[in-house]
This record gives sequence, C-alpha cells and structure tokens, in this order.
Amino acid sequence: MHLKEYETLKKIYNSFVYKGSKIFVKHDSDTYISIFPYFKIISELLPTEMYILDYTTDSYLYVGKNAKKILGFSQQEHMEGGRFLSISRIHPDDLKVYSTDLFKQFINMTQTIAKEDILDCRFSICLRMKHKDGRYVKILQQFVILETTETGVPIISMGIMSNVSSHVVSDTVVFSVSKVKNGQCETLFSSENQQQKIKNLTAREYEILQALVQGLTSKMIADKLFISLHTVNCHRKNLLKKTHAKNTNELVQFAITHGVL
Repeated sequence: MHLKEYETLKKIYNSFVYKGSKIFVKHDSDTYISIFPYFKIISELLPTEMYILDYTTDSYLYVGKNAKKILGFSQQEHMEGGRFLSISRIHPDDLKVYSTDLFKQFINMTQTIAKEDILDCRFSICLRMKHKDGRYVKILQQFVILETTETGVPIISMGIMSNVSSHVVSDTVVFSVSKVKNGQCETLFSSENQQQKIKNLTAREYEILQALVQGLTSKMIADKLFISLHTVNCHRKNLLKKTHAKNTNELVQFAITHGVL
C-alpha cells in the first residue's frame, strides 16, 4: 500500500513540476543551514530531527544527529532510505489523507505565495508515524521552503520533526501554513478550519454541494431533489458564506479538495 501511495505522490509532484521550469538551482546543505541556523540549534538542544529534503530526487541532503530519537532510525538509515522511508512509516489512514488531499494543497499553496515571500512562510503537518519498534507516535513536521521552480513548486525544504504524542490527543491529520514577518504571525491556511467548515454544513447543503461538483445547474438540482429553484439558490448562498468561497468555482474546488464527490 505504501508503495502505491508513494507513487501517487510522485505523480502529483511531477505533474506540477513539468508544467514549469526544469532548471533547478540547488546548493549544498551548509548553505541552506546558514539561511535558518536556528533549525540546527533547536535540533541539537531538543529531541527533534532536523532534515533537508530534495523533492526532485526524494532524497535527504542532510539529516540531524538526533534522528534516532524520533522514529528509531539512524542518520544513515534516513539518508539511504530517503523520503520513501518516511512515507512508509505513515499510518495507512493518515497516508490516504495526505496523498489524496494534503499534498496537493501543499503544492497549491506554494504556488499562490509570491516567490519573495516564500521564505517567510512556515508549513506544518501533524500525523501518525510508525516507530521502528512498531508503535505509532504523533509526529509534528515544521518546515520552510528554500527553493522553488519558476511556478512556485517546492524543490528543497528544511525542517524539524518532533514527537508530540504526549500532548496531541486527536488522530486527525492537520496541515497548516503561516506567514511570519516583522514579528507578526498570520495563519494562511489550516486544514482544521477547512474540516470544520464541512462539519458546519447541513445535510441538504452537503447534497447540493455534491450536485455542484457533478456539474448540475441550480434548475437540475431543484428537479433532482424536488425542491424549488429559490431554495436551491438560498442554499448556494449559504454554502458560499460558510466555506468563504468567492464564487461557484472556488466552492467546487473546496468540495473536491475535501472529498465531497
């Protein structure tokens, strides 16, 4: 299963990369560490694993010496196993969410952020991963994007992984993006907020959202559900308000992203 999901992630990534420039600028790990030196400081002071990941090759350019404290695998095992090792340790249920929804959201987000602002953004994802000893632990990955293609697709990321099992109770996969500038932190996206929007929909609103995804017009929806055209349009207005979508296209995109099919 993990191999199948891993291949899915590669296809998603490549579909974005090949739409942009294939000329990638890369540097050595020391150069990247010099940009955010506090990552290494934190990883040496706390039980966290620091890494630098190359998405184009799915290999690690750097793995910190504390790697074994997080999932039980050594620096060498991470370097040799690459990103596939990390993907293979994700809980099957969480991997399904990550490979079908969150990874696309991640790449879409990087493409909407101006190139000059990307270094100010902080990405994080919290999910369950299997320790080498067989138990599942909650892992929080916090990272920055250091290099992108001309179209904003990530090439190099640097981050830290922490075991947060002791204070994270929920098994929900959470992905978020924030922007830090001049001492101010602004949340740009949070999957928790998006899931809450889905939960806030009524059964009828959910039905209509499904119908919109299927390409039905308001008149067709009214006929299908045996309700008036006015009622359908009222529900559509409520859907736009509850999901904070600006138009029907954004509403449909929201629905598809969150599995409303």
